[in-house]
Amino acid sequence: MESCLDPLFESIFPIIFYDEKDLVNVAGTSILVEHKGQNYLLTAAHVLKDPGSKYHLYVLLRGKAVHLHDPAFMSKIQKTDIDTAFFPLAFHPTLETHLTGYKTITLKEYDGDITYSREHYFVFGFPWRRAKFNRTDKELNARPLQYFTDIIDDSSLFSKYNRPKESHILVQYNPKTTTNRNKIKQLAPHPHGISGGPLFKALINDRDEVILLILEGLLIEWKDSRVIVATKKEKIRNFIDGKPLH
Repeated sequence: MESCLDPLFESIFPIIFYDEKDLVNVAGTSILVEHKGQNYLLTAAHVLKDPGSKYHLYVLLRGKAVHLHDPAFMSKIQKTDIDTAFFPLAFHPTLETHLTGYKTITLKEYDGDITYSREHYFVFGFPWRRAKFNRTDKELNARPLQYFTDIIDDSSLFSKYNRPKESHILVQYNPKTTTNRNKIKQLAPHPHGISGGPLFKALINDRDEVILLILEGLLIEWKDSRVIVATKKEKIRNFIDGKPLH
């Protein structure tokens, strides 16, 4: 059975900037999504704002870095906000050209029927790092953090982090017990930088194989080295559609 995980590299990309020494810094993650027949490059709003106005941001594709520029639509960054930003490819012909041939991930709700034994959640994102390569290199590589985890339903934690259940998802993050794509436990890096990446629900069969990944939310932050917060897919759709967020 073809792996569900390998195709993710055709839909999920690092967002980078070059510092004063021309070294590459990973600022966050982005997802190529489809919604109502239109394609968007989706990320977290703070990924675009945190580097500041002195740096130009780029999305890192196969062997090339493509400049990201306005118009980008960003939610306000505040404690209870959804922290989401998107680039409509219809407004970015150069970006659309470079992303032609890559795969989109749908923002639709999954309404199919499939037999599976259990479900976990799956995190995919590019942790922050300053890379040794610079803009003159022909091939720029960045390795993602990808691991399986479980959802948190503790109301006290939603209150503690000021994240409403109706708009956010909390999942466990324990760097000492994370499991990588090869089902091997490993010490994972702190997930700073995975903001803008996807949170999937992974359906797993009785042979311990992932048979389907369903996009559930957009990763936006991590708390206390044990909890990762994501914005729900419904809120992202509403934001793109211009509907009220609360």
